[in-house]
Amino acid sequence: MKTPLNFLIRPLNEDLIDDFVCLADWENNLEIRHLIRPHKNAASLESTISAKELFDEHQQARIYNQQRGVVSEQWMFCVDEVPVGHGSLMLNPPHRVTKGDVTVAWFGLEVGSSEMRRLGIGSQILIHLEKAALLRGATLAEVGVFEFNEASLGFFKSRGYRVVERLEHFSYWQGKMWADLRLVKTL
Repeated sequence: MKTPLNFLIRPLNEDLIDDFVCLADWENNLEIRHLIRPHKNAASLESTISAKELFDEHQQARIYNQQRGVVSEQWMFCVDEVPVGHGSLMLNPPHRVTKGDVTVAWFGLEVGSSEMRRLGIGSQILIHLEKAALLRGATLAEVGVFEFNEASLGFFKSRGYRVVERLEHFSYWQGKMWADLRLVKTL
C-alpha cells in the first residue's frame, strides 16, 4: 500500500504533555497495548497509563540515558498533522544484543492509528529510523519483537532483520508468558 501524500515526520515534543496524550491513548488501546510494552502478568496488561505518567516516565528515561551517554531520539509520524505513529532510536543502549566496538541503533516503532495500518506508515517509520541511525554512525540496527507478534516478525524479516537472541518469559499475553525475540540487521 502507498503511504498517504500528506505524511509528515516531526520530533516528539519532549517538553510538553501533548504528544504523550496521544501515546497514552495508543498504550491503553486494547487492540495494541500488548504489542507496545512488556507486561509481567494479567494485572499489568489490564492496567492503564495516563499521559502524565507516560510523560514522567519519559523524562526519567531521558535523564537516565543522558547520564549514561546514550543518545536517544523520538519522532511522531503524522497524516494531516495528526499523529498516527511513533518511532524511537537509541544508540548503544545497555539492552542491546551486540556489544563491543560497534555503534548499534536500537529501534522502537508503532503505528497507533488502526485505520493507518497496512498503508506503509510502518515502512516509512523504519526507513526514517535506519537513515537517522546511519547519519549518527550506527552500523547495526536492533529491535525486540514479542514472539506472538507474527505481523511484526514478518515485517522485520522481510526488511533484512534476522533473529539472533530469544529472551524467555519476557511478556504476558493470552494467559501465559512469551519470549522477546531480538533481531539484528547490518545497515
